[in-house]
Formats: sequence, structure tokens, C-alpha cells
Amino acid sequence: MRIAVESLAEARVAAGNGDLARALDLVEDGLAALGPHYQRSGLIDDSGLKLTLAAARRRQGDAAGAFAAMERVLEDRIAAYEGRSGDAS
Repeated sequence: MRIAVESLAEARVAAGNGDLARALDLVEDGLAALGPHYQRSGLIDDSGLKLTLAAARRRQGDAAGAFAAMERVLEDRIAAYEGRSGDAS
């Protein structure tokens, strides 16, 4: 969980500095670190579709759009994990 939160924070800094390639890599690292641990029963999860669309944007050269979508997915998954486990660290 800590890695996902730190990756999101670092990705936001990188994006703010205009380094979208690094920001995207950091968000991917955060998503990988969190893995499926955010999931809980009863959760309707369309984030996989959002990540697929973000990947298409990235391939088309829309790094900003891809980052915005991936950032939101990671943020939502972190929130879901915290809600599932009560773990904020």
C-alpha cells in the first residue's frame, strides 16, 4: 500500500514538472504494487476498462490524457483498499 501511495505522489510531482513519461511509469508502478488487493466483494470495478482506454491514449501519443486516467484509477484503487482494510499506510 505504501508503495502505491508514494508512487502516486511522485507521479504527480513528475507530471507537474512536465515529465509525463516518468509520471506514467510511476503510476504503473503504483498499480502493480497494489495489485488486486484493493478489490472487495460488492465493488463494481470498471477500472480495468479505464486502464485499457488510457493505454490506447498513450499509444496515440496523448500522454497527458493517459496520465489523467491512470492517476484517477490508482487514486480510486487506493481509496478502495483503505475502505476495505482500514489500512492507511
